[in-house]
Amino acid sequence: MGIETKRLSTKKNIIIILSILIIGSMISLGFYYFDKIRPYENILLSANKAMTAENYDEAINLYTEAETYKKTSDIDSKIQLAGILKKSKLNYKLGIQKMDNKDYLNAVDYLKKVNRQDSKRYNTALNKINKCKKLYISDNFAKAKGSLNNNKFDDANKYLNNISKIDDNNSCIKELKNDIAKAIQKQKEEISQQLAVAQTNSVSKNVNDDYTPEMAIKLAMEKDKIESDPNLLTYCDSTPLYDSNGKKYFHVFLKNKILVNQGGSGTIDNLIIAKDGTTCSADEVKQ
Repeated sequence: MGIETKRLSTKKNIIIILSILIIGSMISLGFYYFDKIRPYENILLSANKAMTAENYDEAINLYTEAETYKKTSDIDSKIQLAGILKKSKLNYKLGIQKMDNKDYLNAVDYLKKVNRQDSKRYNTALNKINKCKKLYISDNFAKAKGSLNNNKFDDANKYLNNISKIDDNNSCIKELKNDIAKAIQKQKEEISQQLAVAQTNSVSKNVNDDYTPEMAIKLAMEKDKIESDPNLLTYCDSTPLYDSNGKKYFHVFLKNKILVNQGGSGTIDNLIIAKDGTTCSADEVKQ
C-alpha cells in the first residue's frame, strides 16, 4: 500500500506540474499576443486606412513601424506602392495645374508620369493627355492662321512646327503650309515688281535730272519747225510735270508777238514735252 500511495502521489504531482506548465504557456502566449501581435495588427489596420485615404506619408510611416514587429515581403510591397502612388498623385495634380494654365505640353509631360497602378487617376490622366493635345493643336493652329493673315510667315511656320511635334500627319497643317508657301511667293513677286518700278523711276529721274525749261522750249520749236524770230514769244512753266512712270515734262507756250500786241491770244502752239521730244496731254501728268 505504501508503494501504491507513492505512485499515485507522483502521478498527481506530474499532472499538477504539467497543468502549471500549460497554464504558464497560455499566459505567456496571451502576453505575447497583447504585447506583439495585437499592436502589429492595429498598426497594419491603420496603415491600410491611411492608404485608402491617400495619406501616403502616414501609410509609409505606419508600415515601417509594423516592420519593427514583423518584416514581410507583403509590407515591403505596400511601402513601395505607397511611394509610387504618392508620386503619381503629385504628377497628376501638377499636370492639371499646367493644363488650367494652358501650358499643354508640360501638362502632358506630368500626366504621362501617372502610374498604371494608380487606378483612381490613370485612365483619367490618359483622357486629359488627349484633351491637352487637341487644345494645343487648336491653339497653335489659330495662332498660325492669325500670323498668316498678318504676313508673319516665320511665326506661322513656327506654330505649325509646334503642332507637328505631336501630330505630324494633321491634314490641316499641310493645307495651311501650302497657303503660307503661296503667300510667301506672292509677297516675293510683289516686292520684285515694286523694286522694278522703283528702279525704273530712279533711272527716269536720273535721265531727267538735267532736263531744263530752256531745253524744253528748244525741243518745242524744233518739233513745230519754228526758227528763231524776233516776233516769236516763248514761255515755259518752270514747274516740272511727271507721268505715272516718273518721266519729266515741261509745259511750253509758243506765241506770235504781233498777234498778241493786236489783242489776240497769238498762240502758235502749247505743248507738254519731254526730254526725248514726246508729248502728252495735261491729264497724263502731274506736279
